[in-house]
Amino acid sequence: MDKINSRIAQVYGYAVCFICVIIILVSTHSVIDAAFDYSNPAGATGYGAAGPLSSYEVWRVEFDARRGARPNSPRDSSMTEKDLRRLYESQRAEQLDSARFRALRSLVSSIVFLALATAMFLLHWRWIRRANREPLAA
Repeated sequence: MDKINSRIAQVYGYAVCFICVIIILVSTHSVIDAAFDYSNPAGATGYGAAGPLSSYEVWRVEFDARRGARPNSPRDSSMTEKDLRRLYESQRAEQLDSARFRALRSLVSSIVFLALATAMFLLHWRWIRRANREPLAA
């Protein structure tokens, strides 16, 4: 019976170690992605920073389309070019700050998962190694 319990404990320990290795690999990938996204939020994929706010000209076409203006028609003069530039810059800054925050949050959570999975792996690996060295009682 003691041998069966020892095998069950061994299978449990190896299973936890295997799962921890997978979590370590996934977390490492997430840390790398989040670090790149944090360093360049304008090019961050999945955060919405790219797109219409990538350039003023693209944003202006989208802005006019939302307001119902035709591409070659005279533009509404209620907003000056300076006002439109200021609006574009504020929206772009807001979107970049938001992308940077999400990347930082992802970076921190991935590092925490990486640290926890590493600690769990080391604890279980040492426990398995110690259990394998101890002779079974007859």
